[in-house]
Amino acid sequence: MIRGAKIEDFDEIYRLHEMLVKKLSTLEPDRFLLKDNEKVSFTERFNKYLKESNRKMIVYELDGEIIGFGACKILKSVNFSRFEEHGEITEISVKEEMQNRGIGREIMKELESFLKDNGISEIVFLVESSNHQSLATWEKMNYKKETFVFKKMLK
Repeated sequence: MIRGAKIEDFDEIYRLHEMLVKKLSTLEPDRFLLKDNEKVSFTERFNKYLKESNRKMIVYELDGEIIGFGACKILKSVNFSRFEEHGEITEISVKEEMQNRGIGREIMKELESFLKDNGISEIVFLVESSNHQSLATWEKMNYKKETFVFKKMLK
């Protein structure tokens, strides 16, 4: 069952967030690390998702256990000198042992519905180029790779 996140879900959602960051750190060790203030930072974001109408956080619950969650927000951005709104998927995480069962797709569809119901016609999100499992999932859902992000670590 998919439902809106509640304050009492925080610990389980944070564990899923930690799991995701740890997985990403194996793909991009220089970029993804759990910072000393990670829980404080995540707590602030979590509270915004519960309070602000332009954000949505949902959980996927099975037999009373949260096994996945997702979050999105509506953003205004400047595109060729005019403001446009678009949706951004900020995070989706599913317990590792429950992956490859369509749960991430169900979470994404629910987030898409929230954004569409709020007048959004375009969704963007970032996926690490080394995260082949996620790339394949989103391509199956008709998302297109559109932008390249270049980075350089300055030392």
